[in-house]
Amino acid sequence: MNLQYTHNYLGVMNQYMYYTDTGSGDVALSFKSMPSDLGSLGMGLSYQTFKNTLMSFNYMYSQGSNSYNSNTLSANLSVNF
Repeated sequence: MNLQYTHNYLGVMNQYMYYTDTGSGDVALSFKSMPSDLGSLGMGLSYQTFKNTLMSFNYMYSQGSNSYNSNTLSANLSVNF
């Protein structure tokens, strides 16, 4: 289980994006303002076999100021050889 709180004291965040244009169409981007206060709650499940193969599944929900919210799902597989 994961619980965290973040506060941005400076109110400034730089975001950079790089891409290569394939010429196949238009690119439209929309950015929401980043929250100054952000709280997150996550939970996950991990399983490790006797041969050191590790599988994990995780979910995290985040909510913050400026009507910001985010849902994240992740799955990981790690194999030692």
